[in-house]
Amino acid sequence: SKYHLSREYKKTFGVTLGNDLTAKRISHAKSLLRFTSDSVEQIAVSCGFQNAGYFIKVFRKAENMTPLEYRKKW
Repeated sequence: SKYHLSREYKKTFGVTLGNDLTAKRISHAKSLLRFTSDSVEQIAVSCGFQNAGYFIKVFRKAENMTPLEYRKKW
C-alpha cells in the first residue's frame, strides 16, 4: 500500500517521499535557473509544480531566497 511504501521509504532514506521529491525538483530548478534563460513560470512547470506562485513559495522556503534572487546570484 502507499502507506507501507511511505513508511519504508522514510525508514530507509531518513526523509519522507514527498520531501525527497520536492528537494529533487528544487535541485533541478536551481540548475535550470543557472544555465537557461527560461522564465520562472516555464521552470516551475518543467519541474512539476502546478503554478509559479507555489513554486516561488517552496523555493523560498528551501533556499531562503526567491528564484530570481538565486538567478541573479549566479
